[in-house]
This record gives sequence, structure tokens and C-alpha cells, in this order.
Amino acid sequence: MDKKTICVGLAVGILIGSISYGITYQRLASLQTLADNLAAQAESLKAEADKVPILQQQVTSLTAENAILQGQVTSLQNQVQQLQTQIIQMAGSSKFIKYANIPSNQLIAGTPSYRSYPTPDYVWIMLKDLGITLIQVNGGPEGNVLHIQANENHPYGCPYDPDWAENLDSFLGKADSYGIKVVFHEMGCKWGTLLGIIAPMDSEERVERYTSVSESLRIIDKLGGNNTLHKNFIADPRIAWWSPINEARIDGSDYSDVRDWTVQVLQRIRSYGGKTSVCVNNYVYGDVRVHDYSQTFPLVISIIGQYVDYLQAHVYCEDLWVAASNNPNYDMYTNAFNEFSSAFQSMIDGRGSFSVDKLMLTEFGCGYNTCDTFRGPISTTAHQQAMYIEACFDAAKKYGIEIICYHEPFLSWTYRSFGFIEPDGTINRESYLAFKGA
Repeated sequence: MDKKTICVGLAVGILIGSISYGITYQRLASLQTLADNLAAQAESLKAEADKVPILQQQVTSLTAENAILQGQVTSLQNQVQQLQTQIIQMAGSSKFIKYANIPSNQLIAGTPSYRSYPTPDYVWIMLKDLGITLIQVNGGPEGNVLHIQANENHPYGCPYDPDWAENLDSFLGKADSYGIKVVFHEMGCKWGTLLGIIAPMDSEERVERYTSVSESLRIIDKLGGNNTLHKNFIADPRIAWWSPINEARIDGSDYSDVRDWTVQVLQRIRSYGGKTSVCVNNYVYGDVRVHDYSQTFPLVISIIGQYVDYLQAHVYCEDLWVAASNNPNYDMYTNAFNEFSSAFQSMIDGRGSFSVDKLMLTEFGCGYNTCDTFRGPISTTAHQQAMYIEACFDAAKKYGIEIICYHEPFLSWTYRSFGFIEPDGTINRESYLAFKGA
């Protein structure tokens, strides 16, 4: 082989080697770049991996907090359910419509009785605090303080009030401002305090001068809309019902006039959309005061059942006053509970088709210290009075009697009866709380 050929071959080999080296170097550089990139990614992944325990701790912490919050939510839901149950139970256990007989002179500004109390509207304020939503207004010896005397021919000559409708509307508005409805316990009296309709009998005794049937119906027509306001007071929602006669006898021929008067007056009131109720034939055995309504209610229902919306009862258990008088150790609660229970059971037994929620105890009461009663002066303790009140409500709750009226909780200066609030505002606190808490 000549030298030329050898040189050419060496040159070609060198060229091929150079090209191969270049290609190899490029590949190496590329691989180095890839390795660098992989190293960077590895560092990034390592950094992210270092965060994992922290994130895991955060997740664990949040999970624990969530469990705590879920527990709190469950606890609050249970509390809400318990409160709802308590509200339902309370609503079911305290359904009483509590009301009271109140002489009108205790309600009207300017009367001596009103001025005796420590603050203006004292009686109204205390009524609301006691939970009383209904008052049974009666008259009093302070005279025509309401100025609602609507009878131009009053049997006792009491002055007629030309603005009686405006005054009646104002009085009802006053009661309504305290959330209180009104019942007129009878519709007139000899002092001219009320509306001018005097019934022929009251408290088991005949009345010397009373409003005739025709005159009574004429005045009811005035109340029904024939007045300056053209207002139907008979159906006024601020008046719960009308009670035109009290403790009268309507059975037998001796009382036919009383019966006829009662029936016609009730009919006329209902014709104007009013609700009615009367307490009649309350005591049926002469001077022996008993409360066997299983006998008296059927008789009453047979005569006026279709003209009344409620059946009334007056239960004082006055034999308990006598037994407790000057005997501070007398167990008033037990004996009163038993007597009220017996009376309520007899009311239920005699109610006929009237539902139990239409049965009302519209008078009960017991004094404290020395008080005046229709059994003469009685001396009982403040605690015995409270136990009497508590026993009545407990018995009423047992038998489902819901409408309960206390007879005159406010005492007067001239007559100490069944009240537990003195004329100067002093309160028998135990009795007050027994009534308020019922």
C-alpha cells in the first residue's frame, strides 16, 4: 500500500473519530442537562416531602377540631330539643285562665280607693303581674265611678250618663292596654256603678227594685249598637262574656219571674253575638251551703243550657274557714284540696254535653288575719290562705278546670274579706306567689 493511500485512510479515520466524538459529547451534554433537571426535581420533591409531616399534623388537628365542633353541635341540638320539650310541658301544665272579681272603684283614677295605693294604676299593674287576663267588674258603695250608667230610668234613681258609650269604650281600652278582658258581674247595682240593668235576684235574695224585662231588653239594644258610637259592645272582643244575674234561683213556681227575666235577657244578649254565663241555683238546700253540682247543673242546663256558653260554680269551702279560725295548726292544704276536688268532680258529673273547658270556678277565696265573711268574722293565718289558694289550683289542674276566679284579691279600708293585697300596697307574699305561680 502506498503512502498516499495510507494517509487518506488515516485522515478518514480521524474524521470519523471526530464526528463520533462530537456526537458522543453532545449526548453526554444532553444527559448531563437531563441529570441536572432530574436532580432539581428531586430537590423539589424532597422539599415537598419535608412538608408532608406538617400537612399531616394540620389534617390531624383539623380533624380533631371538627370532631369537637360536631360534638358541640350535637349537644346544642339536644339542648334545643330539651327546651322545646320543656316549653310543651309548661304549656300543658299551666293552662289556667286566671281572673279576679274587682270592685270598679279600685280601677278608676280619682276614687278614694284608687288614691290609697302607692302608685298610679297600681291595681292594673299588679293584676298583670299576677298573670290575670280577665277581670269580673262589680259595683261598689263609692258610686258611679265608671260613668257608664245607660238607663234613663234607673230603679234607684241613679243619674243617667249621656256619654256612657264613650266612657265604656274608654274603660275597655284601658283594660285592653294591660292585656285584660272584662266580664260584667251583673249589669247594674243600686249604687249606679254599672250599666243600669238590675236583676230581680242577687246572692240568693230577691231585689226590692229591679229593671223590668222590657227595660232590660231596651238597654241591651243600646249596648248592641243603638248608641252614639254605633258600636256593638255586646260582641266586643274586649268583653269575654256577660253575666247579667248572680246566685239566683230559677227553679220552681216561686221563682218563675226570675227564670223568665233570666231567659229573655240571655236570649237578647246572644242575639247580638255575645257570650253568656250565669251562676244560678248555687246553693239548693236552704241555709246549708253545699256544692253538689252533679244535681244543680242538670237542673240549670234544662232551663238555660241553650242560652249560655259556660257553666259557673262558686266554691268557697267555708267550713274550712271555720275549722281553721284561731287554729294555726289546721292543715288547710289537705282539707281544701279534698273539698275542691269533690266540687270539681261533681261539676264534671253534672255538666251534660258541656265540655270540661266550659266549666268555670267564678268565685273562691279565703282571708287572712281577721276578716269579714258570710260566716262571720274569721281569723286564719297568712300561710293558711296561701295553702288554700295552692290547693284550689292543684285540684283544678287534676280535674282539668281551667278558668279560675279569685274573689277580690285587693282588700279595702272598710271591709276585710278574701284579699291578700292591703289597701296601702302591703302584700301577703306567700299567697301572692301561690296565685302568681299557678
